[in-house]
Amino acid sequence: LRLSAGISPTGLHWRYSIAQVDMFEADGFRLKGGHYPGVAFSTTGGDDPPFGWDGTEGLDAKQLATLFLERFPEVALAGRGGDAAYGAWFEALAESCGTDGAPIMFGEDIDVKVGGRIGIGKGRSVPLPPRSPAPT
Repeated sequence: LRLSAGISPTGLHWRYSIAQVDMFEADGFRLKGGHYPGVAFSTTGGDDPPFGWDGTEGLDAKQLATLFLERFPEVALAGRGGDAAYGAWFEALAESCGTDGAPIMFGEDIDVKVGGRIGIGKGRSVPLPPRSPAPT
């Protein structure tokens, strides 16, 4: 599974999609045409809970991941398999974001390919993710 996340055209909402790797461009972070908004999609403004789920306040990343697998079993099944490079990148991304950051991979006038980094808030950034594996 991979994440594509960015800001709405107004800049007021953070949008995020999670989908299996074959729905992504080779760059590893943009959904292919026709696949937006992905399989598991949500948008948030401010303190909205992930995917609009009630009762998630205070849950840590692992608890949210478990909840995701329970609530999106088809996505979880489609994402089975290993991608160690992306997994390590994603873990570093989550750690870098902490509690006050969010990855911005797309948005009005945002081209992360130019600088080769994804903004995560307050002047912080991380490298682009590993490229998607070639289809087999």
